[in-house]
Amino acid sequence: MPRTKRKNKSSKLSIQKRWCTETKTESNMDISEHNSNVAQHSSGDRILKNERISMQEKSVLEQENVADTYNGPSYIIVDKNALCDIFKYTLCGICNQSTLKLEFGHKYGVSHQLKLVCKTCSEQKMECFTSPRLEKKSNTSTPFDVNVRAVQAFLAISGGHASVEKFCMFLNMPLMSSKTFNEIKCYINSVSLASQTVLNYVHNSVQNAYSKFNQNGSNTVTDIAVSFDGTWLT
Repeated sequence: MPRTKRKNKSSKLSIQKRWCTETKTESNMDISEHNSNVAQHSSGDRILKNERISMQEKSVLEQENVADTYNGPSYIIVDKNALCDIFKYTLCGICNQSTLKLEFGHKYGVSHQLKLVCKTCSEQKMECFTSPRLEKKSNTSTPFDVNVRAVQAFLAISGGHASVEKFCMFLNMPLMSSKTFNEIKCYINSVSLASQTVLNYVHNSVQNAYSKFNQNGSNTVTDIAVSFDGTWLT
């Protein structure tokens, strides 16, 4: 059997090498194209994410601006000692002595009575509560705003009077009595019932208005989805 010539061997090797190179080149092109698509997709996701974050930051800033211009009741937790130190070196307008003292009077839930008294001349400078009362609409006494907000907050997180007691104990605050808690709870329920009554009236009015303009004669009201406070961004 005759030997295979070296020329034929070298030509076969060169052909195999060439085809192998082309195959690798095509494979590399596919990989690079895939990586490019992934990079473009990741870049698009990153852009959308950055836009969402910027819109969320803008929404937060707008809410902060609204909070700065809000004139209604708002609260912070302050240490009593820090509050008393404010008047530590304040001079009395009558005796010209720095003996003003902040005294804490009666408490109603988590609302306290504050009295600014001069110990030298026994002059009472001011008296107020740490929270305003709600608007009075009847002869009965209305609760303090901070008490209503506190009870409403604990009810919203499925907490009761026991949860309020634990919260007050951890902050060394005077406890809110169960009587006050239950009275405010009844007050919140009555307000919620009145609000629901008004909402039902508005709903019926809108339904009647839609039924008049509905050409098909059906009473179906189209649901209108409304998003607010930036939750649609997430």
